[in-house]
This record gives sequence, structure tokens and C-alpha cells, in this order.
Amino acid sequence: MEIDDCRQLLAQYFPQVEIHSLAVILSGWDALVLDVNDRLIFRFPRRSENEALMEKQMDLLPRLAGRLPIPVPQLQYACRKSAGDAHTLMGYPKIAGVGLDELPAVSQELLWQLGEFLSALHCFPLEKAFPGLDGAPSPQDWQELYEETYSWVQDLILPRLSRPDRLAASLLWEIFLSGEDNFRFQPSLIHADLGPEHILCEPSGAGIQGVIDWEDARPGDPALDFAGLFSLGREALVDRTLSFYQGVVDETFRRRVRFYDTIAPFYEIRYALTIQDESQLNHAIETLRCSLRV
Repeated sequence: MEIDDCRQLLAQYFPQVEIHSLAVILSGWDALVLDVNDRLIFRFPRRSENEALMEKQMDLLPRLAGRLPIPVPQLQYACRKSAGDAHTLMGYPKIAGVGLDELPAVSQELLWQLGEFLSALHCFPLEKAFPGLDGAPSPQDWQELYEETYSWVQDLILPRLSRPDRLAASLLWEIFLSGEDNFRFQPSLIHADLGPEHILCEPSGAGIQGVIDWEDARPGDPALDFAGLFSLGREALVDRTLSFYQGVVDETFRRRVRFYDTIAPFYEIRYALTIQDESQLNHAIETLRCSLRV
């Protein structure tokens, strides 16, 4: 799907939206994200398997609206294949702001807001977030998910690494997966992709305007939502945010945060392999090499 296709879909489904300007915010493997008139954001799934994730996001956002201390996108336009539409797409009023990673410094006020937000998110009832949830999620479900992830890491990525990096990566994964203490947390509603770019702030750094991109939200390990902070400011930023966090922080919490941050380049490598971008692949492998050596 390209930008002209999106323009046609908007005219077809939402003729009331007069398009004066159209700008691409993100053209990724999963979605094409457009800014319409500097006022609306529309998201278009790139692949059929992403349509279900987008519909899950469309179901979740109204349930979270007004129930968290930081705004989330307010769904205003929606098409669903599951409801008989020929396409899946969503739109909402634009949340103005810059990513947390674009600020020159992260203030104590911002970290307090983020700690309050994560506290509220992680205690949000799972049965309200996902009414159709089939059974209570368990840490073992999470462990199985990461065992499956390690399986494709072994097949796709480890053969491409140097022997020292391959050994370091294998050890990283096997220590994590064999550590029973890593899977004793209480599964919570998590954003699951809370990179700094998804935390939109006032350009002055005075406050957080909203949290976006909820397609990966799921029941899981609350520590994962701190990995983006770790990538931005390592332990110091995580510790400062945790001082405002009211969730459970067990003895392996910080270790899990570090693990989730360290493995992020594996996903970047898989993406580069998928789109066959040699330059991006080499960059992602170098990022992984540096991550393994920290």
C-alpha cells in the first residue's frame, strides 16, 4: 500500500475529511502512518497479519480512554474487515509533541508522570482490557513466547554473527530462559513497545502529551515497558522512574529490563532481513555487537 492508495481509501470511507495536506510519518514493514492536515493521524496496515493487531488496538483504545493519567489516541475513524469492510484502517486526532528521545534532558516531572502512567497501566484489569481473553495469562505463557523468539533467533540470526558474538548471544538467551526467577511476575496489561519515540512530550519538556502506538499491547511482563527508558538513560533513568512506580518490583525486575533492552537489535536484524536491506542489516548487527559487549 502506497500513499496514493491511502488517499483513495480516505476518500472512499471518510469523504467528510477534506484533505489539504498529507505527510508520511512512518513507512514501516507493519504500517503506513499518515498525518492529514496536521490534525489527524491515519494508520494503514501493510500486511494482512497486521490487520488483526490494528483491530485489537481499535478495541483497546476506547477502553483505556480517560482511565489513564496520560492521554492515548482517541479513535475517531475506523474500518474493520471483521465487520465487513474491504479494508482495515484507523484514524484519530493528532497528539502534538516530540518524542521523549528528542528532549535535551528528561526532567523529574516527566519521570513522575511516566511512573504514574505505568502504575495505572499495569494495574488496569486485564478482563476489562481484553474481554474475550481465553483464560488467565501466566508467566509460563510469556516464557513460551520468548522460547519461540529464541528459536527464530537461532535459525535466522546466530549463523550471521561472528563466533564470539554468537556464543555471547546464545549465553544471554539461555541464561534468561533457564532462570526460573525471571518468570514469577504477575502478568499485567503492558504497552509492549514503549520506546521513547512513542512517548510524546511538550517540546519544552514540561509534560507528557500522550502515549501512542498500541498495536503490541498485551498481557505480559511489566519490566518490558521500562526497556525503552533503559535504552535512553540506562539504569539511572529506570531507577528514577521506578521511584514513582507503584507496581511490584521484584529482585529480578531490573535484570529483566536490561535483557529486554539488550535483545532489541535481534528484532531489528529480522526486520532488515525481511526487507532485504543490507545496509540496515549491517547496522543492526553492529548495534547488537555493541549491546552484547556492554
